[in-house]
Amino acid sequence: MQLLFLISVGVLFGYVTCDAECYQRVATECSKKYINELGSDMERNLCNVQRKVFACLAEAARECEMSFVPELRAVDSLIKQFCETGSELYKKYKEHKDCLIKLTTSSKCSESIVNIFKDKTTEREVIKAQSEMCKQLDSFSNCLAEDVKKICGSNAEALYRFIQGPAIRLQRKLCDEVIIPLSEKGEGPVNMEAPLVFRSLGLF
Repeated sequence: MQLLFLISVGVLFGYVTCDAECYQRVATECSKKYINELGSDMERNLCNVQRKVFACLAEAARECEMSFVPELRAVDSLIKQFCETGSELYKKYKEHKDCLIKLTTSSKCSESIVNIFKDKTTEREVIKAQSEMCKQLDSFSNCLAEDVKKICGSNAEALYRFIQGPAIRLQRKLCDEVIIPLSEKGEGPVNMEAPLVFRSLGLF
């Protein structure tokens, strides 16, 4: 059940590109370092591994002088709450779980994002697609919120927005400080490990 939820990611354009390159490099190393710990029992191990990945990403952000350490910590806090099966957040998710999972497979909101990446094969094409995706982040998330309310009800929408908020704020920072600067420089695609949380349910 946790696997379904957890497999899923400022306007400070003055940050120099070398900081973005630094974060891209170290964030990729974070993913490689812990991915082997998942093993075959992904559902049992994913919470523990995801927490380690986010701690590593927060250290990468500090090391590379990025501004989104608070946003990383906020998403990490949500992961911690969800991984505690007795928590209020987990109980609310469980209440709406079936509808949210159904919505994941039926919502058409992701079509615009899918089309952006369609037939993009080279590193240059992918980083450009990532930059374009950043421009559609708000419309994509609002589309999902409307679908959640329409199909699953207002309580599910409130849960969605509570979870989505920190994830979207983090993704905006990643766009502004990492993805867009590297795209403008013509670098390779950005590791978008954070926030992985929320993707499998369309929550991000």
